[in-house]
Amino acid sequence: VSFAGHSMGGYGSWTLGGHHADRVAALTPSAGAPTPVYGPSGKIIDIDYGVVPNLRNVPMVVFQSGDDPQVPPDANRAAVERGKSSKKEWGGYENFSYWEVNTRGHAAPDGGHIKLLERVKGFKRDVIQEKLVWQPTLSWKHQFYWLWWDQPKLNCVLIAELDRGKNQISLTSKEKLSGLEVLLDERMVDFDQPVRLLVNGEEVLKTVVKP
Repeated sequence: VSFAGHSMGGYGSWTLGGHHADRVAALTPSAGAPTPVYGPSGKIIDIDYGVVPNLRNVPMVVFQSGDDPQVPPDANRAAVERGKSSKKEWGGYENFSYWEVNTRGHAAPDGGHIKLLERVKGFKRDVIQEKLVWQPTLSWKHQFYWLWWDQPKLNCVLIAELDRGKNQISLTSKEKLSGLEVLLDERMVDFDQPVRLLVNGEEVLKTVVKP
């Protein structure tokens, strides 16, 4: 399932896609952007919580016309830059592309929305990602890929990494991860061997897990 939308639907594709990145195969927002954060000078300084970090593993094609009178390109350009800095920090964002033209105004790309969807039709959602970045923003969203958090710490950044060779899960965050659970299955670890759990580089558990 892919999210695609134009104008307000573009905003929705960005935002819903970010909040529920674990549930989608790809995103194709058009003439819509994630919510920007403005500084005192009126310039965009960041993108709202829970969007760009969560999209580390989601293929995206973002369409924007530079002459759009209703949705100027500033927010999408800022989101693209935020994605580039996130890639340097966490890796990922391998199938992210930004498609900007200067002649479409607030219209869809030349050829219509099907041209956007054609660019992502081959992507399939992979539920077992080996590295996750999760910035929870919804108190009622408890699951993100193979993580479960009854009371997620909103707006914190959590990095989770699966190392199949070491039968190991590593969690990294500046916030306390009280109540966080890791959902394991045979696609992730060898249940005949001890599973190691590290939090901020420190081993907190090493045990044979019974399914």
